Amino acid sequence: MIIFGRIIGIKDLSVTAEVFNISLHICRYTIKNVEWQENLLRRIIMSVRKMRKGFKWKMKKILYLLTILLMFAVLGCGASASVAPTKEAPQVKLKTAEEISTTLKAKGLLIGTVVVYTAETDPNKLLGRPNQYTGKVKFADASINQPEGKDPKGGSVEFFTNAADVKARKEYIDGIGKKLGPLFIEYSYINGTALLRLDSELTPDQAAQYEKIYMELKI
Repeated sequence: MIIFGRIIGIKDLSVTAEVFNISLHICRYTIKNVEWQENLLRRIIMSVRKMRKGFKWKMKKILYLLTILLMFAVLGCGASASVAPTKEAPQVKLKTAEEISTTLKAKGLLIGTVVVYTAETDPNKLLGRPNQYTGKVKFADASINQPEGKDPKGGSVEFFTNAADVKARKEYIDGIGKKLGPLFIEYSYINGTALLRLDSELTPDQAAQYEKIYMELKI
């Protein structure tokens, strides 16, 4: 405290202690909201009144004291007041249909059982064929009654090697729905080189929730 008094040029310990307390007060509130301004002003006014009662301070002494306090706040507390913005972790690029379905489930969608197809088990016999998807999964949605002994109902993810192939696949699926009627209509969304397909039993609101989360993924 004595050293602090010498630094700011005040010899009386009671005054030095008050100045020190105000300085700490400035540091504490600099990084908070606007309320610190009102609290700080109140403390300064009380301190000046106290000092004027016990000491014959000239106006320049008071201004000198206030200047020191403000400099202490800016220079001494500036580092703590400057808080670097939090950086979000960079999103990892998803490279397979299985990674996409796992991420969708982790983000809170009602995905249950997931079936990962291979070239041998793919019911469409398209996996790995020229201009077709290189990976495919089908998943159950918990809001839909699931058939026993059959593949899950809810949706699927098909992964392609380029944008042209995934676009052609979506156009083909949309065309089937238009030709064959409501029973074959489904929701479908492209993100990068992946196609998310959703069963028409899902409501538009449920499909929109899938779409929102899916389109935010890095694929």
